[in-house]
Amino acid sequence: MGNKSTSTWLPQDKCEVFTPHKLWKDGTVIKSTASKVFVQLAESHEILVIKRQDWGHISKPGVHLGQKLPFIRAEEIATEEQIDVLLTEDEQSLIQDHNDEHFVDILDQSGALESFDPFRQVFLAEGVVPPVPEGGWKWRPAMRNLKNESNGFNVSFLDGDHETLEIPLDRLDTVVAPYQTKSSCHIVHHSYQLGDVLDVLDEFKKKNSKDMGSKWRKCQVVKVQGPYYIRVTFVGWSRAYDQWFHVLQQNSRLAEFLQHTEKELIRKVNVDDVFLRCLRKNRDLTVIPVEPDGNCLFRAVAHQVYGKQDMHEMVRSDCCDYMEAHKERFAPLLENNFDKYLKHKRELKVWGDDPELRAMEELYDRPLEVYAARGDGTSTDPLVLHFKGDLPDEEISPIRLSFHGDNHYNSVIPFKTEGKHKIDVSLDQFELPVFRNTTRIRNHRRHSRKKSKDFRMSLSNFNE
Repeated sequence: MGNKSTSTWLPQDKCEVFTPHKLWKDGTVIKSTASKVFVQLAESHEILVIKRQDWGHISKPGVHLGQKLPFIRAEEIATEEQIDVLLTEDEQSLIQDHNDEHFVDILDQSGALESFDPFRQVFLAEGVVPPVPEGGWKWRPAMRNLKNESNGFNVSFLDGDHETLEIPLDRLDTVVAPYQTKSSCHIVHHSYQLGDVLDVLDEFKKKNSKDMGSKWRKCQVVKVQGPYYIRVTFVGWSRAYDQWFHVLQQNSRLAEFLQHTEKELIRKVNVDDVFLRCLRKNRDLTVIPVEPDGNCLFRAVAHQVYGKQDMHEMVRSDCCDYMEAHKERFAPLLENNFDKYLKHKRELKVWGDDPELRAMEELYDRPLEVYAARGDGTSTDPLVLHFKGDLPDEEISPIRLSFHGDNHYNSVIPFKTEGKHKIDVSLDQFELPVFRNTTRIRNHRRHSRKKSKDFRMSLSNFNE
């Protein structure tokens, strides 16, 4: 009658069982021991127990479904009362109420924490969910075995070789979830989407020291991989520092945008005030704020080139078109697929990065001059963005920007005042430089022996 003479059934095996109603019905094995097999019926979700002496009452699927077996005497089929006698107290407690509350999803944290290695991932067809990682933490289906009001309860995993785990009461809220709400293979364990911004706790080795440091930084999601992983880029830093994060294992390092970084905001506002005063005093320059909506770099450049930050969409589009037209020169600056990178950069509210800075210098034929509000705010020396010989030897009106908090650009123009009270009239008297249709910077770089990647290296140096 059955195809297995010994208890070789495993959790989640599909099967047919002979019920007390003298019919074969579909079921799923939820637990198997040396002497018993627990099966949950597909239709009623009722749990049946098949004992060693009744191995013939369980079979592989598709053999007996719907058949009656008249030669099986009724007394040979265990009734619920008989089952209660044959089971242990723990098993009786399980069977008495076979609702889903006896089946749970458990966050198994026994696996060693593993960093995401994209090179080990299987390349899957579009739309196919990657498999769960072999190591690390993962949600698994389980069955409660023993409830203990003081110590919690034990569970048996349904997807392994009779593995058990003790769940303390004080961890119920963090590691226990309703059955099959998190363990199913199609579940994605986060709500992050491409382009989302969040706070991430960056961990790094301190300069000139073996000690590790940490700091909350603003980040943007640049890739989502399966149900467990996201890749983020640190705002204002080179893409070489992008990192993968396991949303379960490293959840403590991921937080809602500004949840931690805005604590630095008050301090940075004070730095910006000092920076603005020093910039006006030492350089006769002032800052024109632009909207901090993810388009700030393109807004600031639009103000410098056209006098209107609202033209940022055109600046972004022209910049991406220029990079696409000169792919052979910009693709080496990127670690990722150039076409995908450029497609992403064309989207509004996606932050500009190092390659876009270089491209806009050539597009508008004006060098970049960036002042950073850092440290105590007193430094007004422009950042060193270019290696020697990267620009032609002629005076060209620069595109002046300010950089704040490692994540925001503003426009910088000459500072002018009027009257006894020195009223700021900088914006009213700001005169746009003549629009250049020349290609001096591009032609100079094209014939330079220096490679384009040196520019990116110089930006990485000031980010450190």
